[in-house]
Amino acid sequence: MWLKHERSLAEEGKYSEVRGFIAGTSIALMYGHGSWLWQEGVNPFSLTGINMAFVMMPLYAFGLGALGAFIGHTAARFRNHSCPK
Repeated sequence: MWLKHERSLAEEGKYSEVRGFIAGTSIALMYGHGSWLWQEGVNPFSLTGINMAFVMMPLYAFGLGALGAFIGHTAARFRNHSCPK
């Protein structure tokens, strides 16, 4: 829905920010869930580590998403300034 809203505004820079945010969060969440899935084994002593992973994973995803949004915004600004209209 966010992508659809930004596309309706016809601001290419904002659309690039959203795509960067989604890419960053997707990478972080796929890595976190993959490492949890392919963990050697779940024993009662490692449950605290798993719980912390699921608490920290959204924070890491938001951080990487913000970095992706910044990169998307910067790339859109350079693209708009480098192409004469």
